[in-house]
Amino acid sequence: MNNIPPEAALLLLTIRGFLLWLVIPIGFVAWLTYFWWARSASLGQCLGWFDLNLVALLQRLLKRFIPRATVRRVPSQQMSAVTHRVTSMSLL
Repeated sequence: MNNIPPEAALLLLTIRGFLLWLVIPIGFVAWLTYFWWARSASLGQCLGWFDLNLVALLQRLLKRFIPRATVRRVPSQQMSAVTHRVTSMSLL
């Protein structure tokens, strides 16, 4: 997030922190019901995929403040290749 203005980065991280409280339980249920056996993705990969796509969505919604998106949407076919992980610090 080097090319994002500090105000936009703070706004993005604040909104993301609140939305992760919804996305993580939804991602866990989705992993249990579908992605675990259909995509052979671990729980960490699944939650990382949900988080990456959440950040990509927020960057698109905040396009006025973030002129160039730094995170692109990751298709579900590439979920098992995701290395991004959600940490406990992300929820603060």
